[in-house]
Amino acid sequence: MSVNVRPYRSGGWEAGITFRLPNGQRHRERSKAPVSAKSGALRWGQDLEQHLLRHGPDKRRKEVPTLEAFAPRFIDDYAIANRQKPSGIAAKRTILNLHLVGTMGARRLNAITTDDVQKLKHRLREHAPKTVNNVLTALSALEEGCGVGRDRARAVHHPTRASAEALDGVLRLRRV
Repeated sequence: MSVNVRPYRSGGWEAGITFRLPNGQRHRERSKAPVSAKSGALRWGQDLEQHLLRHGPDKRRKEVPTLEAFAPRFIDDYAIANRQKPSGIAAKRTILNLHLVGTMGARRLNAITTDDVQKLKHRLREHAPKTVNNVLTALSALEEGCGVGRDRARAVHHPTRASAEALDGVLRLRRV
């Protein structure tokens, strides 16, 4: 059990609290203290620590929607709200309907794994590399829009034809 007080990045003080729960799991919490003095922030942090020890940490969990349930909200809150072109909005709707909702629509956005992305890429193997990249970009934007974004989709992108041709040209130059 410990309380550390440090300056908060935009002024004031931050209390960092670490302790072990009765089940042995370590809990860490940082909060900006509502007081301006360092000693007051320390007392506030100690009070918060005692409250957490007595009542336990807050067990609120963010409910993550399924891909199918979040897709219409993504179009409204992301594509239309950002004033994208009608053709871009139509492309996102098409990608969602043809490639994503049909295959992964029942899965929660935070439960989509790298394996799922690899299976999706396998299903899209007959499509152009640009199509695969557009589908993966839409999936990544969906995850980020929901708040569970990861760089997984970008990390496993399919190379474009231009980059593949450029790489092939470099390899040919090295052989000479």
